[in-house]
Amino acid sequence: MLTSVDQFLRGRGVFSPQVSATGRGARLFGFILLFSALYGAAMGSFGLCASGAPRLAAYPALVAAKTPILLLGTFLLCLPSFFVLNAVFGLREDFPEALRAVLGSLACLAVVLAAFAPVTLFVYLWTDYYDAAILFNGAVFAAAAGASLRVSRRYYGPLIRRSPRHRLLMLAWFGVYIFVAVQMAWTLRPFIGDPNPEAPVVLLRSTALDNAWVEVARIIGQALRAMGM
Repeated sequence: MLTSVDQFLRGRGVFSPQVSATGRGARLFGFILLFSALYGAAMGSFGLCASGAPRLAAYPALVAAKTPILLLGTFLLCLPSFFVLNAVFGLREDFPEALRAVLGSLACLAVVLAAFAPVTLFVYLWTDYYDAAILFNGAVFAAAAGASLRVSRRYYGPLIRRSPRHRLLMLAWFGVYIFVAVQMAWTLRPFIGDPNPEAPVVLLRSTALDNAWVEVARIIGQALRAMGM
């Protein structure tokens, strides 16, 4: 497994952009499922690390299941629009390669998230501020998304050399995916257990759907005020 991940991150062997290897897509899906679940388990451990509350013991397992749903569910929601854009831009024949490229970016996202899991647990040990934990995990996802763009550009290289229009579609995919993923994450919340003993333990929030971006701005503002900024 480690050898396979190393080859993937380096773009070598069956993961080389110049190789049309059978079974690459299945391996990429495996990376997404395994490594996003690993980070989910770490992300859901906040309440346990911050307060040791037994009532939050189920969160790591629940979030380990929800994180792959977040990544792959967002992927499936964005896939139809991505297909239509490729067809409209006259790149329908290249769609299978473009699909492997975006799968590679998601697999890289999951691997980088898993690599941050020990750091996340370490941060949880010295803070019990709930909004700070949310912002930290948001920053980790942002860093992982930046790394995944690098892998996406690697796989998109042959396509872009074939037609510069693929560069625009690659950026369009990332823009749409990030926009939908933030709202999806807010819909599937909570991913982090609140150590406040009065906070309920729930799998999904029962409140009405609202705008994730408005809530993100509120959390950032509240965290900055708490830090005296």
